[in-house]
Amino acid sequence: LLAYGAKKIIVVQSYARGWYRLIDLDADAEPGQYPLFDLYLEHKAIIFQLYAACRGCDFTKHERGIVGIGYETFMDIASRVDGEFN
Repeated sequence: LLAYGAKKIIVVQSYARGWYRLIDLDADAEPGQYPLFDLYLEHKAIIFQLYAACRGCDFTKHERGIVGIGYETFMDIASRVDGEFN
């Protein structure tokens, strides 16, 4: 949903236990605290679109996307971009 421009979403981790995460893209955060959020602030929703494409954006048991591109690799690549993502 973030890749489509949603600003706030709730990710339910367990209905039975009542565990969830709130992701709020309008929140204040110290630079460097959340590197993916820092990239979002600089480049907007395309960061989430690219991350979803690299990681595979479905929730099946079989991961799709680009093999070997995890969070750390994506952040390393995306952080090296000079200019804007198009």
